[in-house]
Amino acid sequence: MSFFSFFKTSGDKIFPYFEKQAASFVAAAGHLSDLVRTSEVSERKNHYRNIKLCETQGDAVITTLYEEMVEIKSTPFDRADVQALAAMLDDFLDMINDSAKRIIIYLPKRIDPQVIELADYIKEDAVVLEQLIGQLKFIADRPMQVLQKCERITQIEHASDDVFGEYMTFLFENEKDAIELVKYKNIVEALEDTTDSAKDIAGLIRKIAIEK
Repeated sequence: MSFFSFFKTSGDKIFPYFEKQAASFVAAAGHLSDLVRTSEVSERKNHYRNIKLCETQGDAVITTLYEEMVEIKSTPFDRADVQALAAMLDDFLDMINDSAKRIIIYLPKRIDPQVIELADYIKEDAVVLEQLIGQLKFIADRPMQVLQKCERITQIEHASDDVFGEYMTFLFENEKDAIELVKYKNIVEALEDTTDSAKDIAGLIRKIAIEK
């Protein structure tokens, strides 16, 4: 069996789980972007319920993947990287959920434009990561396409860092209500952590592409 045939055969059992997980976090990120655009508490809660459903579905996918890996003797790339990627994808979805949950719990008086911008970066992260996951099966012969998308994730993370830093400065200079300040700080930190998580995933996929 050729390397590429082996890669395809073993990957056929693994990649569908990653693709299902990607579909879950794309949907969740879309709901997060919608959630921060409404001031209606009932609408926010509805979006959060949908995000939580996505997270629950994602957890089930990863659990099934781990069970499947017990039976799989060979993986399309290093087994440790398969496990790490599964865990990172799960973490990314969990962080989207946590970001939304903080908004639901804290009930901030307003949603500033910077929060919307960060949520939109997360939405773009999710879309690009889904594209990356879809390219995993071709990573051995199309590494440059994979690396370009990994670089886009890095660019998004740098842009979100800038938004985060500027927003924190704005808050400490202008927000006089200490309780609201803590709310905004915790919300924006969760959003920023989510973009960091996407960058970590891209970093692992970049490593896999380079090693192939």
